[in-house]
Amino acid sequence: MVWLWTSLSRHTLTLGLIWLATGAAYLALSTGMFRRQPPVLDFSENAVEA
Repeated sequence: MVWLWTSLSRHTLTLGLIWLATGAAYLALSTGMFRRQPPVLDFSENAVEA
């Protein structure tokens, strides 16, 4: 794991940290600053009939 972080270029690491911060900000805003539970993804393969 350390090898991966040390082998990334500075540009890639910066972009990744910006992406992480954007995701954290979106999660904070969508959950009312973490007062509500985050949405849950359902990956079950049950077919939905319309």
